[in-house]
Amino acid sequence: MYRSLCTGLLIIGATLSLVWAEPYQVSVAELSTVPLRYLHRQVVVQGTVRLLGGRYYTHPHFVLADDSGHAVPITAWAPLEIPPPPPGRTPAMRIPTMRDYLGRQMQLFGTVMVSPHDATPLLAVEHALPAPE
Repeated sequence: MYRSLCTGLLIIGATLSLVWAEPYQVSVAELSTVPLRYLHRQVVVQGTVRLLGGRYYTHPHFVLADDSGHAVPITAWAPLEIPPPPPGRTPAMRIPTMRDYLGRQMQLFGTVMVSPHDATPLLAVEHALPAPE
């Protein structure tokens, strides 16, 4: 009984340490150069949100870029568009779309994953904040 209790506590402790672990602070250059080092790990990265290819609605390809030309593919964390309110009604508040973040310096929190489309690493963004000044 004591042995199984200790084993259970050890498993719970290991699980909680994985859940509450601090994300890795990483640069866009490092993440774009060695993305597999961070595969399945939570990271925080800062850069400028850009759209590659210009196909915002049909096939958006967002990246986080730095000033030296490095870029990391990212997932959208906001909707691409919001339907307009019914005629005669005004929305209570405007919900930001991905278009609002294009060209902005952002701090992204997420997990490095493999894209299901082309098996390349990408940052699955869980939430985003404006980059600190």
